[in-house]
Amino acid sequence: MRVGLIGCGHHGRNAVAPAIQSQSTRAQLVAACDKAPDLVAQVEGVHHYTSVDELLSKEKLDLAYVATLADTHAQVSIAALRAGVNVICEKPMAMNLDDCHAMAEAERASGKKLFVNFETRLYPFIGQMRKWIAEGRLGKVEAIHVHDLWDGHKATGPLSERRARLMDQSGGLDCGIHKLDLARFLGGGQTWKSLHALGAWYGEGFKYPPHVAVLGRLDSGVMVTVNASMGFNAQIKPRPRLEGILVIGDRGYIDAHHDLESMVAGPWVEHVAKLVTDDAVETCPLKVPAHNVAIGWYLDRIAEVILDGKPTPAELATAHDGVQAQWATHNANEQAAAERAGK
Repeated sequence: MRVGLIGCGHHGRNAVAPAIQSQSTRAQLVAACDKAPDLVAQVEGVHHYTSVDELLSKEKLDLAYVATLADTHAQVSIAALRAGVNVICEKPMAMNLDDCHAMAEAERASGKKLFVNFETRLYPFIGQMRKWIAEGRLGKVEAIHVHDLWDGHKATGPLSERRARLMDQSGGLDCGIHKLDLARFLGGGQTWKSLHALGAWYGEGFKYPPHVAVLGRLDSGVMVTVNASMGFNAQIKPRPRLEGILVIGDRGYIDAHHDLESMVAGPWVEHVAKLVTDDAVETCPLKVPAHNVAIGWYLDRIAEVILDGKPTPAELATAHDGVQAQWATHNANEQAAAERAGK
């Protein structure tokens, strides 16, 4: 699968390019594009471009990987689709719902595929959790509670400027959008039925909250809570990161919680996802792969759709999934900001 990388910033260079070049078994990076020549030059062994139009006109691509800044996702993705190229776009799908809908319409008109990179869907322990749910081990799933608390690269330091940009765009849901998507993925919902949110700013002046608490309901009837933070201990040196998913049914539950600091920095603590019912306790390893590893898996699944003609599996997020994630992000952030302003 011939891939062109569009966007060679921090994520594009350090996660996406290595995923294509070293982790995917079916993707080949043939070209890279960025408006900044010094950035695209750092992606070695491929053709270099500073113009998206030139890249699309000169390269025969199976897939364009859009890793530009979020406010250009729509423009670049639509250009690629109109050029007859399949697209995978980084999250968030776009900066607003109008752009998301325009991207979905461009996909329909082109006859090509548009995927959104919600790579956490392919984590092995998430797959096991979905299997337990599908087997009916929990009975009727009634509630899903998710949290993802980290410092967002710290309020000061080498990545503080990047953090500030993300905070003004999506707040704590810049990364928390993965958890909104996972809740739908695990909860069997096609759409969000309702959503409410509050935020906390920890003295920072961003438009959207570094920490947001979301309460929602899916059209499947499942209640969802998501606590997402890029402000958790952002002002102090320690770097704990707490993540967890709790799925509760009327005949059992699944608990998958961990402290990522202990998993990465040690001492090693063995974490598991645990299914608990009346007649069984089962576990599976709870390991979080590096971005480049998970993206490599994602690209291999995309290759099965594009090259082998297989149907799009549930594990690959579609334009519909991207729209739903953006709807939830937008409404949560706007509600939190309005409450803060006393509106």
